[in-house]
Amino acid sequence: VELRCAPCHSGASPIGTYDFTTYDGLASRWSLVLNQVYGCRMPPADAAAPTADERAALLAWLVCRAPNN
Repeated sequence: VELRCAPCHSGASPIGTYDFTTYDGLASRWSLVLNQVYGCRMPPADAAAPTADERAALLAWLVCRAPNN
């Protein structure tokens, strides 16, 4: 999340609208994040894409309702 999401989803006025620098910030939008990552809509095409292993790990975490671990 820090490497792939935080560049756009952090700070007082995040480019990506939502701030994902905290667990609560990300967990409050878990279904949105899950749908965007699963549909390969995030990160955007002009951003560095996650590896297949990174994408699989993030999806597995989100499918489990984003446990705080």
